[in-house]
Amino acid sequence: MSDGTSTLPARAAIVGCGVIGAGWASRLHLRGVDISIADPSPAAADIFAGVTANAAEAWDALAPFVKIGAMEDEKFAEQVSE
Repeated sequence: MSDGTSTLPARAAIVGCGVIGAGWASRLHLRGVDISIADPSPAAADIFAGVTANAAEAWDALAPFVKIGAMEDEKFAEQVSE
């Protein structure tokens, strides 16, 4: 049984920045995890920024005690091998 606490990874790699990938990337980012996103789309960074902005609004309403990381910390790559 969980005591309600969790251990998050220091880093995470996300493959794809569509609806699901951007959602997971945003959630991890808002929890302070250093993320790298691999997506060939030139719009990946903009998609992530938009999803994260929406998530931050919801996050503020649901959990105002959570520290939000800086947006410039994310890394984007066109291929997973990068």
